[in-house]
Amino acid sequence: MTRETAHQIYSRLLRQQFEHSESDDTTKLADCHYQQEGKADRDNYNAIITLIAGFILMLLVSLIACIFFPAPSTQDYTSTSTWDVTPVITPVQVMMGFN
Repeated sequence: MTRETAHQIYSRLLRQQFEHSESDDTTKLADCHYQQEGKADRDNYNAIITLIAGFILMLLVSLIACIFFPAPSTQDYTSTSTWDVTPVITPVQVMMGFN
């Protein structure tokens, strides 16, 4: 059996460590890629949920506002009086000669 020199032992250990670190790097890169895909999926899911929740909240607020603050009626059916409409001349019409 031959004795290995310190340099040979060191070279062999370096090769083993390099091979081991290469396999770790590829595994780490694959894990990192999957983590990024998972993060993107979670971000998309959160964005969709936020949009849907915002839409539902806006719908509820508008429905409540319509119930408590209805639009005023444009016609009053109980009143029998007619409106007296008198034309008014504005200063702009006088200056432009539209009177």
